[in-house]
Amino acid sequence: MVSEKEKENREKLFRLMRENPELPVVAMVDSEVVADTGYGRWTGVFGYVYIAEYVIGLTCIHFREEDDPSAVEYAVRDVLDCHSREDIKTEKQELEAYRKLPWIKAIVVNVDLPCEEDEGNA
Repeated sequence: MVSEKEKENREKLFRLMRENPELPVVAMVDSEVVADTGYGRWTGVFGYVYIAEYVIGLTCIHFREEDDPSAVEYAVRDVLDCHSREDIKTEKQELEAYRKLPWIKAIVVNVDLPCEEDEGNA
């Protein structure tokens, strides 16, 4: 049996896919789902679904958050090499560099750890 919350998340995913066929769909998998060093497959459930912009850095994936200065700084440092950051001296320049990062707009699907009652059905 699928939980009501998972049904809602799937319905939202399908609706967003119909409304935005040009957008890629990316899965953001919770680390608890794959907390393993072996080779295999893991069970997860559809979690929250939304449209967002992200960029891939050297250490992690960054979601666009212009209103958070620390997120702006971290993303710029993580995505741009040190030579590309040499001319960035002010917060305004940092925000301009942040806005120019290669953002990817996508439908994001969180893949979460199944609840115990859902494990046999996920």
